Formats: sequence, C-alpha cells, structure tokens
Amino acid sequence: MEYGSCHLFKEYDIIINHLKKICLRSTFADRIGAEALEDDEAIDDDETTEVLIKDSIVALAAGTKARETFYLMKITEEEKEASITETDKWGTKIKEGQLHLRGQYFEAESGYDTRYKLLKKEAIFFRESVVYPFVQMEAKKKHYELSADEFMQITRYIENSRLGFI
Repeated sequence: MEYGSCHLFKEYDIIINHLKKICLRSTFADRIGAEALEDDEAIDDDETTEVLIKDSIVALAAGTKARETFYLMKITEEEKEASITETDKWGTKIKEGQLHLRGQYFEAESGYDTRYKLLKKEAIFFRESVVYPFVQMEAKKKHYELSADEFMQITRYIENSRLGFI
C-alpha cells in the first residue's frame, strides 16, 4: 500500500495544513495527559467527527506516565451515544448518553518500533483523546507496519501542537 492510498485520502481531500485549523486538544487533560482547553476555546465537532470513520486508524494521546507518546487505534464503531452505563475490558467507563467511539488498540511487537499487531479486545475511547486522525499503516500477513516517516509526522504534529509531553 502506498502512502496516501488509504480510502481516507481518497474520500476526504484533506491535507495536513487543514488539521491546524481543527482543535483536537482535550477537555480531559488529567485523563490523557493533553493540554486542556481554555473556557473561551471551542472544538468544531463537525470537522472532527467527519474524519473519525469506521476502519480508519487514529493516534490517541498517551498519559503522562506512559512510555509511549501516543497509542494507535483502529475505529470499529463511529461516534454514538451510549445506551447504557458500561465499562470496557480496559477499564474505561462511559455513562448513558455519553458520546464515544469504539476501537481496537494496536500493540507494538517486541523488538520493533514500527511493527504492530491488532488486539482483538474492544476499547471505548473519546473524540477528545484523538491527537492525529490520519494514520497510514501497511497491512502485512500477520502484522501492520507504520513507516518511520509516518511515525515522525505523528510525533512532530503532537509536538508542534503541544498535545503531548515529548
């Protein structure tokens, strides 16, 4: 798979400069280790939600105590309101009526920085924890690969946006 051949790039003609106009900083700073929004700042929900579609891969903010700068997640269910209060198998809790997405984490393979396997256990996550919505990974037979360039682009975006603690 060539860089940029993902259906996100075909379906949405969005360039990285457009991301600078989208506020992706979290209101849940203590939960994910990101910079909190000021009271007068607003998130444009429509722009953020339209790129968080099923089967796309996003980078999530890692907490301040995490070894990683970000986590990778494959979206399995687009954003919706919770019909009941529940806790996922990772310990994330949502209340009835709370907006959330569902997905599967990628886990780095031992000994590799850019090879990942997709975990089967489903996770609940929130739009506010997405720090980079256009991750490009190449699917291999038994794993996924993130190019070094893509890794650096995600890291630089987080660093330049002051979304992480790098």
